[in-house]
Amino acid sequence: MVPRLGSAKFIRTIDEIIAALSPKHSSVEEFALSGEEEWVKVGKEGATMMPLSIESTTWQGTPSISVMHYYIQNGDLMNDPMVVVTTSGEPMEWQQDGMPGRYGYQRWDVGANTRDKRDCVKFLDQWAENLYAMWLPMAREQGHAAA
Repeated sequence: MVPRLGSAKFIRTIDEIIAALSPKHSSVEEFALSGEEEWVKVGKEGATMMPLSIESTTWQGTPSISVMHYYIQNGDLMNDPMVVVTTSGEPMEWQQDGMPGRYGYQRWDVGANTRDKRDCVKFLDQWAENLYAMWLPMAREQGHAAA
């Protein structure tokens, strides 16, 4: 059995966050394929929880999104974490800054099937549960306030 390379759970969760925040888009695919530089953010700097940012991007010619939590340390934007995924949830890039004694960064080609990429998919499945529980309600509240 070939392990799956994408996290459908992660994409479904991000779909809902985008739909709650963006008046123009209701899914990751619409967001990534818009042809415009798009981004949405939940939360704000200095709050109890780190902001969550979602941006449309392209990875090796493939429409994708970048999803990140971040904080500012000594004036630098620190990813905690940042992941670039295709619209099917396949991870292409992962970065985790500020870990004592190490710097975390991985990059994969589209369709690559490596152990660390499969580990990233497992991480995305878990992160999706956390985003759904904590960030989706905040995105819905923030989206309603902006309307």
